[in-house]
Amino acid sequence: VILARGASRRMGSPKGLLPCPGQTGMSFLRAIAMAYKALEIPVVVVTTSDLVFGYQQELVGTGAGSVAGFPEGGETGRTLMHGWEMAGAETTHLWAHPVDLPLVTIETLEFLKFHSSQYPAKLIRAEYEGSPGHPVILPVAGLAGMQEHHAWHLAPMREVIALALARGHIAEPLLVAVADAG
Repeated sequence: VILARGASRRMGSPKGLLPCPGQTGMSFLRAIAMAYKALEIPVVVVTTSDLVFGYQQELVGTGAGSVAGFPEGGETGRTLMHGWEMAGAETTHLWAHPVDLPLVTIETLEFLKFHSSQYPAKLIRAEYEGSPGHPVILPVAGLAGMQEHHAWHLAPMREVIALALARGHIAEPLLVAVADAG
């Protein structure tokens, strides 16, 4: 799930459409979507209703994913909920990837994918030089267990994770050290 529901008010234009440094002709959104496509991980872009067309245009011809718009507002939990709905019932894990982090390498994504396959019940999170980052890989089974907590989708990601851990819906997170500052 590419998290792109922010209004970009301070930026003045949608972050996902900004040019990606070092990748000629690529926007942030396209760079992220193409990296996941290379690993055959389906992409769902969750954005605001007014940005759907621009983001769809950005992905034309790539076969890299789908875009859906939802009203602005809410927290990361709500964006993940929308992404989960779009991804479908067969989805086992959600990768939460903010649209403003386009420099994550394919090698890092492959490394995280490997760890997720080895520890499918754990939340997997990239860690660079001791600081946790993105993407975050969440087992859908853990989110399904959260359905009884009606407000989980109104909370920031860190609160969703803390609640899921406290309720035993997900196993202790696995921080995976990566050499990728992106």
